[in-house]
Amino acid sequence: MRIGTVLLIGVALLLLVSCATISRINIELPEGFAEKRTRPVLVSSSYMAVSPEGMLFEVRSVKNYPPQGLDFWQEALETHLKREGYLPKGKEVRFDTSREEGILFEWTMPYGSRNYTYLTAIIPVKKRILVCEVAGESSIYTEYREEILKSLRSISFR
Repeated sequence: MRIGTVLLIGVALLLLVSCATISRINIELPEGFAEKRTRPVLVSSSYMAVSPEGMLFEVRSVKNYPPQGLDFWQEALETHLKREGYLPKGKEVRFDTSREEGILFEWTMPYGSRNYTYLTAIIPVKKRILVCEVAGESSIYTEYREEILKSLRSISFR
């Protein structure tokens, strides 16, 4: 009876993993960061890492709804964040992963006597969008920026 239950659960997990458009995000850990596990490795459609200073790096998969391409989502993201009061820190940057093209924005937001930097990147992949976010005090972000960009370019998925 137990073996049957275990096999049934195993088959259900395999079906769940095979039905997802993006069942696993693979990414090179940015140097200086530690990976933070939030879900079982087998079905992880999100990725988190944290720097010693507490700066969070997150990649997650969301539904591409309404189904649109990179240009549409670029404009939607930019418009939304400007309305929320984020100030662009330079021009958007297009980048390539092993399979897809993405775009990233860097924003600045003053808070008290400090400035914070917020990176948002999107990579549309068929019926899903990979959303990447990093936020931290600007001097800490600047210290890790090149490693973060290198990590974004390393993204692959199944």
